[in-house]
Amino acid sequence: MVVAHPALLCLLAAFLVAFLATRLVTRRIHAGRGRLSDLAIGSVHLHHVVWGVGLVLVAGVSEFAAAPDWPWSAVPAVAFGTGAALMLDEFALVIYMRDVYWSEEGRRSIDATVLMIVLLGMLVQFLTPGQLPHWRPAFVITLTVVYVVLMAICLAKGKVFTSLAGLIIPYFLIVGALRLARPNTLWAWLFYRRNPAKQQRASARFDGSRLHERARRRVLDAIGVSPALAPVSGVSGDLQASINEPGRA
Repeated sequence: MVVAHPALLCLLAAFLVAFLATRLVTRRIHAGRGRLSDLAIGSVHLHHVVWGVGLVLVAGVSEFAAAPDWPWSAVPAVAFGTGAALMLDEFALVIYMRDVYWSEEGRRSIDATVLMIVLLGMLVQFLTPGQLPHWRPAFVITLTVVYVVLMAICLAKGKVFTSLAGLIIPYFLIVGALRLARPNTLWAWLFYRRNPAKQQRASARFDGSRLHERARRRVLDAIGVSPALAPVSGVSGDLQASINEPGRA
């Protein structure tokens, strides 16, 4: 397969590696393992979203200023992908304007990261030269529009992992688009708020006690460990409680 924009693949690879590495490092710091610790200037904790913003700015300016050709274009692509991963890993902090990294609200960062992976994966597919050039352009355009619409429906229904699987096997997009949306999603707000019966069905379908929901939570806990699973060592009980209960003074 010949890829039209190899720099985009470098960006996607850097994004994935940086996100996984960041989660591994923060997990070890939170659990008090190893010699790594949070970066701080005095009493100010420098969250890694700060470094992400810096990398994205440098990568964007260098790309616009120099517009390097391949293979030099891989350098700003890797920098941008790394910076974007650092930013989205603390996406929830930007939304809630407080440190919710290890709380339930912090899972919004994982949702945003998966969404970014889905969008980058779609771009890689769409910017790849067609493998079947004898197909009619109208058919290819129609197929692309259907694919994008199904992906958008799955994302609006809160099915980010289904969307991720749909990048490889489009069948998952069809199933995800036809099935019930998760509660408290854009799709549920648009179409279920005036339909109490469907809203109740959705709440029952995605109840936390169901097997598939427990499996989903285990996956999320493996990526973004909850405070209960990764206790902070070497801190007082009051400080530990304030970490476990965001917003507590």
